[in-house]
Amino acid sequence: MDEAHSFRSNINKICLHSFMTGLRPFLPILFVFFMDLGFSYTQIGMLFSIQSLSVLFLEIPAGSFADRFGAKWSLVLSSLFLGTTLILIANISSYSSMSLVFILWGAGKAFYSGSDTTLIIESLGQSGKKYLSSKYLGRKWACFYYGLAGGGLLCPLFLAYDIRSTFLFSGVLTYISIFILLTVKQPPLDKSAKGEIHHITSFKEYFKYIRNGKNYLLRHRTIKYLLIFSVMFAVSSMVFFQYIQKMLTDSGIEAKNFGYFYACFTVIAAFCSQKAYILDRMLGEKRTIYLLIFMTITALFTPSVLVIFPLFLIPHLIMQMQAGLFMPLMNHYLNHHIESHHRATLNSIKSFCSGVMIAICSTVVGLIADHYDYRTGLFCLGGLFLLVAIGPSLKISERISRKRKKLAA
Repeated sequence: MDEAHSFRSNINKICLHSFMTGLRPFLPILFVFFMDLGFSYTQIGMLFSIQSLSVLFLEIPAGSFADRFGAKWSLVLSSLFLGTTLILIANISSYSSMSLVFILWGAGKAFYSGSDTTLIIESLGQSGKKYLSSKYLGRKWACFYYGLAGGGLLCPLFLAYDIRSTFLFSGVLTYISIFILLTVKQPPLDKSAKGEIHHITSFKEYFKYIRNGKNYLLRHRTIKYLLIFSVMFAVSSMVFFQYIQKMLTDSGIEAKNFGYFYACFTVIAAFCSQKAYILDRMLGEKRTIYLLIFMTITALFTPSVLVIFPLFLIPHLIMQMQAGLFMPLMNHYLNHHIESHHRATLNSIKSFCSGVMIAICSTVVGLIADHYDYRTGLFCLGGLFLLVAIGPSLKISERISRKRKKLAA
């Protein structure tokens, strides 16, 4: 097998790993599981805040690890952490123990974040097909969402036995996926850029690493604005999906049927991910970002108005389409503008910022949901997104247009 072919085979292996990562029958009933344990909205929001803070503190070291040893080994560690997390969740009930497990879950997410994207981009570069990154990133995310859909269909089968069996199944499957990752060929590491690949051994190096990433962002404003939108899209979908199960419960739908709704909507997200590159070709970078902003704000504002079945499914549909589109497209846009030797670092900083915002927004929306209702919390999040989007959207529009004019000249 020639070297170029071995790197192309990486794509299929990563897609299979993404499918197995998404095959999680516990997700359609995760919120219900926590409610059955007696956790309040605020406590559930705090769990996800703890997870995000764990990502926050480990994201930069995880990015450093990926830059130094390769994205492949970062994914292996991530799967090890995530598999252990799910096995533990299946065997505990107390809030304090769950909080500790969510720290481990955050570690798994930190090492996963951006590593699969980096591995795909680098593998395409080695096989001479880097220009197809948006297509293959879309395929990877489609496999993940098809896995989620499969998990939704399996959910009722596991619920007939025991709700905790959904976590056990997912944990074991995550361990199995490690063997697939071990067959992936790690592309050569680019160590030519001095100061960008660090082995962090002290807090001094840790903050130096953060400062280097910040300085790079300040020199590249387009990347900065794209990162802001990536963070806000991720935060909005993350918080929104925490309350989907509550919406289904309020409409009178039984928990055993949640998986079927979940499967249907994630198939839509998978389709959008797979065809995202076509939308990019039709609209271009600027208009596509505007469309994603409109979809996000609409999905967050409309639950306050569309409260009856089946109308309340409309914002869920819109947010699933947004989630399917923004993952491959925003990763493609960021990787298009970021130099290769900064890629893992900037992906880590993106998740670092997402961790801060998710930690804040999950807790605040949970507090609003406990004191008022979750629809009010989502409406407030939509208002925040609108305020944040106005400034950067105008700036990024101006800079992208200016860059295209220079290229045309």
